[in-house]
Amino acid sequence: VGPFGGMDIGGGFGYWPYDDIRAVNYVIENMPKYAGNFTESRVTELLGEAYFCRAFFYFSLAKRYGGVPIVSTVQNYPQQSIEELQVPRNKEEEVWTFIGEDLDKAYEMMSATSPRGRANKYVALALKSRAMLYAGSIAKYGSVNFVDGEAKSAGLVGIPADKASSFFQKAWDAAKLFEGTSYKLYNKYPSDKVKNYTDLFLDPTSEENILVRDYSITTRTAHSWDATFSPGFMTVGPESRAYPTLEFVERWGKLPVLDANDRPIKFNNLADLMNNSNLEPRLLATVYFPGATLRGKTFDTQRGLYENMFTGTVTQEVTKPLEARTSITSSDPNT
Repeated sequence: VGPFGGMDIGGGFGYWPYDDIRAVNYVIENMPKYAGNFTESRVTELLGEAYFCRAFFYFSLAKRYGGVPIVSTVQNYPQQSIEELQVPRNKEEEVWTFIGEDLDKAYEMMSATSPRGRANKYVALALKSRAMLYAGSIAKYGSVNFVDGEAKSAGLVGIPADKASSFFQKAWDAAKLFEGTSYKLYNKYPSDKVKNYTDLFLDPTSEENILVRDYSITTRTAHSWDATFSPGFMTVGPESRAYPTLEFVERWGKLPVLDANDRPIKFNNLADLMNNSNLEPRLLATVYFPGATLRGKTFDTQRGLYENMFTGTVTQEVTKPLEARTSITSSDPNT
């Protein structure tokens, strides 16, 4: 996503990484030919990483589309006919099973540690547990969806409900093997839960980091999310594109902004709401409230202003048409 709204749909529903899958298949098929150039353990490790990558690509496909064509060998044109190259979609259950099998191979072949940004056997276990949980959830709850017709009846979308327990068991078994490893829940700041939850995602030394993707201008893997999702006065050009909804914020509980009589509470200081001890720490670590600071600047977020305090309740006020309310909304140029 660029700062002016450009979007790379390859990361969304345009995702179709069969060129990458072909490259991985080529490594799996041809690595043994060059085994003499490496130690036996290194060959095994590289093949395990290839199986992990293939599973990762198919995981990303399956969670978007359900059943997709499973291509596990290198395709060549014009050596192969068009008919041979036109691989039909597999059933969704078959794709998730294939993902699990590749991750089993990765777990058996890869080492226990790896450089930052690359997978190892425990990363493969973590992905397997997650993928099998996806599959089990689709089987258990997939009867409630908006897909019908041939795609569903042929098994291209959806998994039979009686397969749920099998996939859940595979997820559990993979998670149990993960116990006792060097990966641990992040708890560097037990007395400051807001900072602890924030740094869980920001601390590069976190023991909870399983697979990290680094970004760098040098390697042409940089992104502009910071520019796009920061408030306008903190960046160049665009305004913020990420406004948390009230529904999202109140997933952590109702905000303490109304008194017992359903009337707005008046705060004397900008940060009074943020400093309320009853707010969930994960909420404060996720959403910037008025009075919070970022890069030395203070947030001052307002929906509108009330010139004269209304005499009714908030519930009565918000049911009125906008033009009948006593507030000046944010669309007013005077706010």
